[in-house]
Amino acid sequence: MKAVEDIEYLAGKTIKSATQADFGESLAIIFTDNTYAFLDIASFGSTSEIYLNINPDDKIKRDVGIITEEEYSDIMEAKEIMKAEKQKKEELKLLERLKMKYER
Repeated sequence: MKAVEDIEYLAGKTIKSATQADFGESLAIIFTDNTYAFLDIASFGSTSEIYLNINPDDKIKRDVGIITEEEYSDIMEAKEIMKAEKQKKEELKLLERLKMKYER
């Protein structure tokens, strides 16, 4: 499924399904053309604004059926691998700095 990235493209679309997401602060809408949109509701005192969220959390996408459990697991695994690689690079840099400092 592809995300709608501009609120102007919502006009004329046919809604296939819609559900509350993210503890009721978002509305997830799936359209018949295999696209989706998340409308977030922000309240400021007595006023509220609705805006298009083009980057919803992967867990929320899973919870409303945008991605499958398997896709979610793959995404989370890839994120963990990236996180571990980043940490390894940072630790190697620190090791090099410490070596330079104490080998003098």
